[in-house]
Parts: sequence; C-alpha cells; structure tokens
Amino acid sequence: CSGTATIDLAATTIAGATYSWTGPNGFTSSAQNPASVPIPSTPGTYTFTVDVTDNGSTCSSTTTVTVYGLPPVDAGVAVTVCQGQPVTLSGSGAQTYSWNNGISNGVSFTPSASQTYTVTGTDANGCVNTDQVSLTVNPLPTVSGGVPQSVCQGVPVILIGSGAQSYSWNNGVSNGVSFVPGSTQTYTLTGTDANGCQNTSQVTVTVHPLPVVEAGLPQSVCQGTSVTLSGSGAMTYTWDNGGTNGVPFTPSATLTYTCTGTDANGCQNTDQVLVVVNPAPVVNAGTDQSVCAGTSVTLTATGAQTYSWNNGVTNGVAFTPGSTQTYTVTGTSLTGCTGSDQVTVTVNPNPVVNAGTDQTICFGSQITLSGAGAVSYSWSNGMPDN
Repeated sequence: CSGTATIDLAATTIAGATYSWTGPNGFTSSAQNPASVPIPSTPGTYTFTVDVTDNGSTCSSTTTVTVYGLPPVDAGVAVTVCQGQPVTLSGSGAQTYSWNNGISNGVSFTPSASQTYTVTGTDANGCVNTDQVSLTVNPLPTVSGGVPQSVCQGVPVILIGSGAQSYSWNNGVSNGVSFVPGSTQTYTLTGTDANGCQNTSQVTVTVHPLPVVEAGLPQSVCQGTSVTLSGSGAMTYTWDNGGTNGVPFTPSATLTYTCTGTDANGCQNTDQVLVVVNPAPVVNAGTDQSVCAGTSVTLTATGAQTYSWNNGVTNGVAFTPGSTQTYTVTGTSLTGCTGSDQVTVTVNPNPVVNAGTDQTICFGSQITLSGAGAVSYSWSNGMPDN
C-alpha cells in the first residue's frame, strides 16, 4: 500500500554466485536478499530485476510489486453538541472503520467532554488510512426559574428566568410579564444559551384562597344606641369609618361599614354590613294646663306611634288630677325608637265662698246679699250678682 516504508526482495541462494538488483527510481543492490527496499510512493505496478551470475553464466529473474493507493478516509466535519446530546460518528472512503475512545462507527453515543476522535479506515486491499474529527461538547446553561412564590388568589405574579440568553415558560407564561395564576402550579422554564444549548428549571407558585369574610347581619338601632361590629372567617379584622372589631361604638348616622379580614397567609377579603340609625321621635306632650280642683283633664301626645304616660295617665283618656303635677310621656316610633316630653297640669283649689248669715225680713222689705271668698259671684233665684 502507498506509504509502506519498505518491502523485502529475495533471490534463490546459489553458493558463490553474485547478484545484481535493479528497480524503479534508480534502485540497485548487490545483496542476495536486499532489505528495506523503498516502495514508490505513487500507486502503480513496479518491476524489480535480479541478475545472478554463477561460473560466468548469468540468468535473470523479475519480481512485480503492485502499489495500491491509501483509501481517502474521511471522519466527517467537526461536530458541536450540547452536553448530554447523543452523537453518531461515521467514517467514509474505506470499507471498514475503527474509532479510538471506544466509539463504534455509525453507532450513537453521548460524549462527556470535548475531544478529537480518530477513525482508521481499511479498504478492500487491506490498505489503511486515518482521519480525525473534532467534537466540541458545550456545557448546558445553569438555568434558574427563581425561588418559589406564594400569593393570594387574584394577585399577579412575575416569573423571571436567569442563567441563559432566552427563556420560554410552559402554561402560556411569558418571561418577565405579569400574570394572575388561577391555582397552585409548578411552572417549567426552558433557557437557551448563545450556543443553542438548553436546560430547564422549575418553580412552584402557591395560590392561597381568599378568606370568606363575614361582616355580620345588617343592624338597625336608635340614635344614641351603641353597636358592636364583629367580623368572622379570617384571623384579624379592620373596619372603615372608625369601627374597631368587637368594640362597641355609637354611630351618628346610617352608614355601610366595610370589614377587611386577613387570614394566616396574609390573604385579605372584604364584606359589608349596613347599620341603620333610626332617629328618635320628636314627642310633644302638649301645652301646660291649669284646671280647678275636681276638673278632668285629657293629655294627648303627638309625634310618635304609641305613648306611655307616668302616674297612671292614658294617652287621650280624661282623668281628674288630684294636685299640680308634671307628667312625662314616652313616645315610641314604628322603628322602636323612643322620645319623651313633659307637660305640667296646675290644679287650682276652689274658693271657699261665704254667702253670709241667714236673714229674716218682713214681706216687702229689701235685703242685700253679699258673697265673700271669691272674686265674682252669681246668685240663683234671679238675684243680681254682687
């Protein structure tokens, strides 16, 4: 084969004979068996001649040597792969191939590091040639999807990858773009570096449900009455409009109060409750009255729905007061709120009237009757007032 360093030439041994070898490229030798005869580098058929002289007689013999060219073995073009990616190396230009480093021709393998691989190809003539191919193994990028996140339902999240050049997330997530997760989920990030090598990372986003906050039932109170607002369904509670959870207060007007409840995860939700403040009725007990002893009086209050008087008085029902007194009425509205008012009934004592002493007169005589003890007087039987 082309490239073989030497061949061995041998002639029949004849005692006392002399030998003369000639060949291509000016080869000559007088040895019976020349050693290390150079082989022509160019493929072809070459003839070597030996002249043997014995006792003055010479005879010749020739040897033909065929030189085959080396196979054009090709290991293929340089290969660049990412760590963990399988590679198949296949030689060409020969009939059989063997690779160093335990590689089999045309069989996939996974290289662990960058290396130069040598293939040895043998053709049908048994001639051998080699070629090399460079295999570069690029490391995978160290991709990170960030630390796990924990959010409350409805709160937006931003996932940002690092360690690569470009990133893609599953579940429709875009790198660095805010989104609102619907439930607890593990998201997978694929990062690609400048060499096109990819690696993945995962991050879990835990979505805590919002607490079911209850502000309580609507309340209806009368003006000046205290109210206690107490939330439920969470861990801590705050109220707007100056309310404190579980602490009584006196609302000044009808208002809707919002309760914000926070649970153990820091998640918040709200609920509202209406507190209706009903005004107290403006009760009027009527004007003060002045009556004579023994005269009946009727007290009638207004401004409410129902009325209650002290001292046994019934609203709108006549009674005879025994003495001067102030009467208090409490009026109740349809909403149950009350108001009160007072009225004074003055009882004037009757005058002690004196008609004078009895008199006896003769028929036709005049008499004067004069009452005393009062301011004005009227007499019966047609007597003029005096």
